[in-house]
Amino acid sequence: MLSVLVVGLAVVAARADDDDDPEPAPRTGGLTSEWELSELKAKGMAFPLPPELLKVKLEFRRDGTLSMSAAGQDKTGKWKVNAAKSPGELDMTVDGMKSQMIYRLEKDSLSIAGGKETGGARPKDFDSAEMTMVFKRARKK
Repeated sequence: MLSVLVVGLAVVAARADDDDDPEPAPRTGGLTSEWELSELKAKGMAFPLPPELLKVKLEFRRDGTLSMSAAGQDKTGKWKVNAAKSPGELDMTVDGMKSQMIYRLEKDSLSIAGGKETGGARPKDFDSAEMTMVFKRARKK
């Protein structure tokens, strides 16, 4: 099940070369926390999920590493942000796949959105995003 959710996060994924891996970012855009999935949207419309599938955790660490867990499976990777852009840009590399996404942080709610196709461009805004995952802050780091 984690693989399905990782695919959701990696909706705009492209094979990453070693040189393209995100480097630890000195600026974290306020994301360094543990997050729990609360909602999944496809093209802006809520996509109902059984409660057991919502048990997805994502943790962004200050050193530029991340971890994801769901259904007893764990994945690790790297991340970086550009909080100066509007919306903020988030790059994640997990299992050799690089995802270029956008994010929005509002208090203790984090929305992460991806584009239309694997290897496609980063969405310009949330309205044009193919998939949006909404997380609630579990614990701030």
